[in-house]
Amino acid sequence: MRIKYNVAVVGAGISGSLVCRHLADAGFKVTLFDKDRSAGGRLKNLLLDGQAVDIGVPYIPGDSELLNGLKQRWLDEGVVTPWTVPVYDFRANGEPFVREEKTLFLGVERQSVLTDTLLQGVDLVGDTRVVSATAEDGWYLRCHQGETHGPYDFLILAMPAPKVALLLKEFPGLQAMARSVQYIPCWTSVLEFEEPLDPGFDVAHASDRFNGFPGLNPLYMLVHHNAKPGRKAAKDTWTLHWCARESLEYKDVSSDEISERSLIALEQLLDRPLPAATVHNQHWLHCQAIDRLNENSYYLDSDIHMGLCGDWFEPGGLVGAVASAEGLATAVIKAIQR
Repeated sequence: MRIKYNVAVVGAGISGSLVCRHLADAGFKVTLFDKDRSAGGRLKNLLLDGQAVDIGVPYIPGDSELLNGLKQRWLDEGVVTPWTVPVYDFRANGEPFVREEKTLFLGVERQSVLTDTLLQGVDLVGDTRVVSATAEDGWYLRCHQGETHGPYDFLILAMPAPKVALLLKEFPGLQAMARSVQYIPCWTSVLEFEEPLDPGFDVAHASDRFNGFPGLNPLYMLVHHNAKPGRKAAKDTWTLHWCARESLEYKDVSSDEISERSLIALEQLLDRPLPAATVHNQHWLHCQAIDRLNENSYYLDSDIHMGLCGDWFEPGGLVGAVASAEGLATAVIKAIQR
């Protein structure tokens, strides 16, 4: 009779959630740890007047072959809905133009439902920040409240590289590898307008993600929350994603300054005064890894029973995170069943 492996996964974003799903489907006992109360990572949402507003990944791209299998799974489970919408860009003179019409996909009611459905039957230990991982006749995880969990037969860290480095003090080589990864942060602003903004489009994003819209505008993407199928909001709500260049330049400023700059940037882009608005900001410190770490889309050490995954191995945001998780899950299952 095969031993039922006990696996610990740290990080409940899309990578960690997908690894958990594959391992649980393969018959392993999986426990997932995350510093937040619920899963989601960059699929998280902001609650405004009791309504969930997407503040991370705004939609699932419909044209990525790497996501086809996962997207079909979500469609079969009824947790995603298609959204066909013209995607606009801006010319240098500030005039919007239709770049293309796309079919995008959204989690029903909120993006984090996509990770929730992956974690059915998985033990999630939320509100728990893991501060160290030690290997001593199995893996033990010490958490910020002081308690220790373990032993586990296998450990998977599905976290940004700087957070991985903090946990692997006993493994200097792996710690140095994680510390070598450079990230671009990102500011995201959610604007609640007292009156409809009505710019003539619902989605716009710049061709150049690093530099944003023309005229040194700090914004890279605008998404109309109220236009998304199944979404509700008490006010006309828009999500503004900053470009990498400006997010780097303003990574250390206050949220109040970001609110002011977001309003100015949108007003300049639309070339007209804005209705009164309330602004909420999210600062993603580890938004985008700059370079692919190595030839593989993940890291696996079968000798110490530990694996790493995330978009710092396979850049590309959500697509890279999914590719890394699926690659690692397949490799771990083969290693354990060998």
